Formats: sequence, C-alpha cells, structure tokens
Amino acid sequence: MVQETKKRLKVSEDYIGYDWVISCGYYAMFHAATAALAIIGIKAESHESLIEGL
Repeated sequence: MVQETKKRLKVSEDYIGYDWVISCGYYAMFHAATAALAIIGIKAESHESLIEGL
C-alpha cells in the first residue's frame, strides 16, 4: 500500500513546473511594486489598486 501511494505521488521527471514559475514571478513583481508605492506613501490594498497606483 505504501509503495503504491509513493508511486502515485511521484512527479514525472519531465515535469518542469512552468505554472509555478509564472506564479512566483507574478507575485515577486506584485510585492516589488507594492513596496515601491509604499515608499512614496501609497497603500495598495488589492491588485486593482496597485495597478491604479502605478
């Protein structure tokens, strides 16, 4: 049973995870932009307000 479960959970060796890289990149830029606005006194409380602040 344990061996079977481990086999099912194993990630393919070909899996690169581009979706995770894209998500991490997006949030890195989001937080950098939020910090940049905070330095000049603008508080972005959502993604939409961040875009408006830029």
